[in-house]
Amino acid sequence: MKYLLLIILIGAFLFPNSLISKKTIIWNNVGQKEVITKDLDFDMIYGQANPENTRIQLKSSAKEGEFVLELVKYEPPSRSSKSSEISSSVSNEELKKLELQIEELRQANKTSLDIIEQDKKFNERLKETSEKKKTDINEVENFEDVKLALKEKIKNIDTQITDKEQEIQNNNDIIKETQIKILELGDSDQDKRKKEEYNTLIKKIEAQNRYLEKEIKLLAVDKQLLTADLDLIKVELERQKQLTYFLMLIAGIVLLFAIILYFRFRLERRLKNIIDAEKKESERLLLNILPLKIANRLKQNEHSIADYFDTASIVFIDLAGFTNYSSSRKPGEIVEMLDAIFKHLDSLADKYHLEKIKTIGDAYMAASGIPEKNEKHAINAAMFAIEANNYFNKNTSDEGNAIKARIGIGSGDVVAGVIGTRKFAYDLWGDAVNTASRMESSGVVGKIQINEKFRDELLSQMNGSKINIEERGEIEIKGKGKLKTFFIND
Repeated sequence: MKYLLLIILIGAFLFPNSLISKKTIIWNNVGQKEVITKDLDFDMIYGQANPENTRIQLKSSAKEGEFVLELVKYEPPSRSSKSSEISSSVSNEELKKLELQIEELRQANKTSLDIIEQDKKFNERLKETSEKKKTDINEVENFEDVKLALKEKIKNIDTQITDKEQEIQNNNDIIKETQIKILELGDSDQDKRKKEEYNTLIKKIEAQNRYLEKEIKLLAVDKQLLTADLDLIKVELERQKQLTYFLMLIAGIVLLFAIILYFRFRLERRLKNIIDAEKKESERLLLNILPLKIANRLKQNEHSIADYFDTASIVFIDLAGFTNYSSSRKPGEIVEMLDAIFKHLDSLADKYHLEKIKTIGDAYMAASGIPEKNEKHAINAAMFAIEANNYFNKNTSDEGNAIKARIGIGSGDVVAGVIGTRKFAYDLWGDAVNTASRMESSGVVGKIQINEKFRDELLSQMNGSKINIEERGEIEIKGKGKLKTFFIND
């Protein structure tokens, strides 16, 4: 039984993986038991009880395939007989050897416990490092700072790995020196104890080396994780760089497009202002030639404009003695004098709602009731003529000579329209136009001559207005024969 127990203990020590793994029995009290099965392995078994008078007993369990280890009180046999003394002597000697083996196992187990604790710490550290390295790159704000920090950490890890590899190398040198010392020892008890101490030291150093190797592996894992993070940071920095270039390109295109639009807008606005100014000038010039209503009809692409008015009043004014007056004047003075007279007539035409038709030399033609029909066309024409005649009667030349005029008015149906394509002209045709012209040419200087039809129109429109009408009588009118005419006096 003793030998069996010794064989089991030695086998457990030499072949720990043949029994159970990761299990240690610590003996504290006599009577403590431990049930083991064939499927379990022990790293080692050692006792922590009184080294004297105790032993580990191995026996089969009631169940098949199980064994029971029990720490029991050892009572040596009586020395009454020689055989018992021999047996006791043998037992004590074997027991001492067993105790030495147990003590050796206990010392070795301390190292194993350290290794187990180191493994536990290593696994915890590996788990903590793995969790710590689960970095969300999207939450990083300053990637350049992180990149520099990761490079510094990788450099520190390389330094630590180098230091630990150097430490392992130093430990291996110590192991080699210790093994040499073991070989130099003899077989004496003291040398044996030295060998045991050296072997224990070698085991501790080897355990330390294994721990350092695991540390190096962990640091290598740290380095790989940091390198992966660094690669991610580099990719992110490159992506940000490309994104920055892309955004700068887009911003440049947008800015260029904005500048083009701005200058185009300014150019279009300037062109629009020029066009508007030209349009206003054209409209102003057009309105100087044509009535507003007729100009609007032309702008609406009405090509043929011809209107019929069943009744309207036409006024002709001709300056008397203008030829003799202008013969002694410079061209500029003549134009200036005519400009002043016609501007005044224009203002009077606006005042009494007459439409200026045209000027021919020193003659002025206006119409009332054209192009807008007006029920008071006759009275408006009469008031225009009276004020114009008063203006001429009061106006004098530089030499004191009065500038007089002959004024004629006629009424009747009129045709009005626009003629020409290059220089538009709004003109009138009809009996009223011819009659008014004959009233002016056959009239008297300083007088307003009218025909009978205009007199009738005027009387029907006066409604209490005081206008002095003087009958002149019948006179010969070119192309008309004898017509009864009248004068309008102020």
